[in-house]
Amino acid sequence: MDMEYNDIKLMRLAEEFSKEDPKHSGYSMLEYDVFSNWGPATISDRTAAYRESVRKNLKENKYEVFRHHFFKSTPSGGYIEEGWDEVVFSSPSLEEALKYADRDAKEVLHKPDQNQGSGRCRRCHRKLTKPESLQRGYGDSCWKKVNVGLSNNP
Repeated sequence: MDMEYNDIKLMRLAEEFSKEDPKHSGYSMLEYDVFSNWGPATISDRTAAYRESVRKNLKENKYEVFRHHFFKSTPSGGYIEEGWDEVVFSSPSLEEALKYADRDAKEVLHKPDQNQGSGRCRRCHRKLTKPESLQRGYGDSCWKKVNVGLSNNP
């Protein structure tokens, strides 16, 4: 990502965030998706599968970086496909929220995890064969999907 934020870009983006979502009262219609994290190779903890996005909480007049989790754990220790949101950062400044999301994306997408070195893709869990794919932990097509907009490839 490493986005450069100038005043004009921020003003235009802030205008888009001011429109209310008719289906989710109090929140912006616009949700800026930063990245998706599909979690560990074993999927033993499905709550690690989430999408991180930026939205505006219109009631509090703050920008939120939030994670939309795709699964919810059940009391019996299983999982159900039921989405839920977790706010991980909040600020009255759009620029601060975007910079936080940028740093978080780099940390999550580029950190070694339990799947790195396993020979399997961190996103789709297919077997990796190319040396550069093994080093970064993603196959070519998954790397393109998770690395959209990120500039400092490892």
